[in-house]
Amino acid sequence: MASPWVISHKTDKAAARAMAIIRSKHACWPGGMTHRELAERSGLTKSYVTNFLNGKCRNPTLYTLVALATALDTRLELNLNEEPQS
Repeated sequence: MASPWVISHKTDKAAARAMAIIRSKHACWPGGMTHRELAERSGLTKSYVTNFLNGKCRNPTLYTLVALATALDTRLELNLNEEPQS
């Protein structure tokens, strides 16, 4: 059984949106932010950040998404409702 903290972008549209938002937020960061700076701010390794931003990280944990979003001054909200959103 997979860890409940692992999010698959293939099955979870919300996680895929979060990943896309983090990538675009990084791309539009005023003055630019290097992968090293983002790694330092998020507490992740530079190689992980590079892989994430290049789309090579397929199953980030919730912790990872929150760490990257926080480093980019972005707030992620998690909705645990089982009802479909319209």
